[in-house]
Amino acid sequence: MYKRQAKRCEALKDHLPEFVRLLWNAGLRPNSVAQTVAECVEAVERASALAFSLLERRLLQGDRALYEQLAIKLPAALALHHEKLRQRLCQAVRTRHAAHGNTPSSVQPDTKEGPGGLQDARAIDWLNLLKGEDTGRSPEFNLSLIHI
Repeated sequence: MYKRQAKRCEALKDHLPEFVRLLWNAGLRPNSVAQTVAECVEAVERASALAFSLLERRLLQGDRALYEQLAIKLPAALALHHEKLRQRLCQAVRTRHAAHGNTPSSVQPDTKEGPGGLQDARAIDWLNLLKGEDTGRSPEFNLSLIHI
């Protein structure tokens, strides 16, 4: 069964560039990636940026059985590597804040990347999700943060 899913994933990877091009031409700016379940678990083990996106995962369309495989395997990987993920996220926040002079106020504040900006709200949500807490935000708000 795994080989069949790997073949389907490879087939999707072949079509993804054309799909993304069509979205760009329509004025949408997707941030897309096609990964296997094993690659998603590996991303968590490496504490890569993809691991944080997986915290807010939701099935929009596609193979429900494949999504359920991810839903089964991912929590264990997150529990095992949550401290590494937390440290990586906090370091990224500190680096981003330092790049903005560690001040939320400036002549032209960056409301997305600067201290107190939208990326900080996202980091707080991710830290809560790593602790296993619901962020309490509506799905509509989370969707608005997808392209941040």
